[in-house]
Amino acid sequence: MLCLGVMVQLSALNRQIDAAQEEREAYAQELEELRRTNTKLAEDISRRDDPDLIEEIAREDLGMARPGEKVFIIN
Repeated sequence: MLCLGVMVQLSALNRQIDAAQEEREAYAQELEELRRTNTKLAEDISRRDDPDLIEEIAREDLGMARPGEKVFIIN
């Protein structure tokens, strides 16, 4: 009976360990994505006076276009 109780406890602990490892992997992926975002933002800050970057932001983030351009939005 004691062995059965120990096995049940070990099984429960093993499930907790597996869940914690999955959570750790998810946080590691999120951290990597945040690091990539941080690097991109740092690059954008260093290029803040670059006309090409300003145009890219205006087009992609603000939906702007040059006069006379036709914009097609595909969903």
